[in-house]
Amino acid sequence: MLTKTLKLGAPRVTTEAGGSRIDADICGEHLYVKANAPLAASSEALVAAFYLIAMHQGATLRCDGPLDPQFARNLPAVADFAGRHLDLSHRDVEADIRRGPPKAGASASFFTGGIDSFYSLSRHTADLDALIYIVGFDIPCGDQASIQNTLPQLRRVADASGQFLIEMETNLRELRLFRSLNWELTHGAALAAMALFLTGQVGRVFVPSSDASPRGRETAWGSDPVLVESWSSDSLEIVYDDSGAQRIDKVTALAGFPLALDHLRVCWLNDVPGGNCGVCEKCVRTMAMLEVCGALQEVKTLPHDGLSERIRALPAFTWNQRRMWQTVLDHPNCGPLTAAIEEKLGAPMQQSFGTTPPIGLSRLKWQIKNFRLVGQMLR
Repeated sequence: MLTKTLKLGAPRVTTEAGGSRIDADICGEHLYVKANAPLAASSEALVAAFYLIAMHQGATLRCDGPLDPQFARNLPAVADFAGRHLDLSHRDVEADIRRGPPKAGASASFFTGGIDSFYSLSRHTADLDALIYIVGFDIPCGDQASIQNTLPQLRRVADASGQFLIEMETNLRELRLFRSLNWELTHGAALAAMALFLTGQVGRVFVPSSDASPRGRETAWGSDPVLVESWSSDSLEIVYDDSGAQRIDKVTALAGFPLALDHLRVCWLNDVPGGNCGVCEKCVRTMAMLEVCGALQEVKTLPHDGLSERIRALPAFTWNQRRMWQTVLDHPNCGPLTAAIEEKLGAPMQQSFGTTPPIGLSRLKWQIKNFRLVGQMLR
């Protein structure tokens, strides 16, 4: 019986001005990762990024570089979770085993400037040494205008909170092979991969939780705590920062965190100065949550006016969006927003896998660029 194989070349590290760079050959495609901090030639990072892809493709994953013993022992747990929750079939990983460097003492947290990121920062400020932002995940690498809108704001947050901002950039999401599986299933593994490239610099990395602990989700999700933490190694602990809080609970907590009110960034579009358009579903939903929590007027990065009209102007909600809007409607201070929200919740539901963001022109071009059959890369 013929078995497909996905080959991951050994990652190569080079030093660049102001930082370092990883390059690796992935089934005929070129992957790069850059950072303003030293990076590790972590084969574990490549396996984290592509193991779910291999399961999706029905392929064995062959890695030229060695894997950390603990990371290798965790792979059956990843496969078990993916089989039970993501409908993916177990596949082998072929690699040598070799112990990695000692665990570093520093801690870091992924940070985008959104509700979840700020909530984790507010909980762990005293424990953190760095924040991590990745160009190429929510903003395409070539979208310089959005990058220039975003990075200065994140640097100000890092400075104000006493953290070092680790600025990473990668073309992982541009690879045709990686795009063969939905980002909603792979984003947690992608975050873990970037964390593993920082092995030796940090010993613990927090992944901010999403709306609430997704252990009970009816739909599959790539940042489930079991899956995220299973990418840990002897040298790096990956922690899903799960407090059990729903998004509106986080907003309530951040109403007393001035740094978040000054710099909150939630928009999907990333193409306006300040980072928030004020009209997309995510912006308007965040505005509604802030309003019922009594904090909207204090937020400097979102508009304050015409909220009911903005709600009515939104397209039909997906299942996940309806669930989060229901928490706003159930809030005792919903008051003037009640009619607009009830009107939207009473409309037919948009059929969608999870939450579908609006797509700007730059992101649309990014998604359709160089489209080919993934099967051409399988050997």
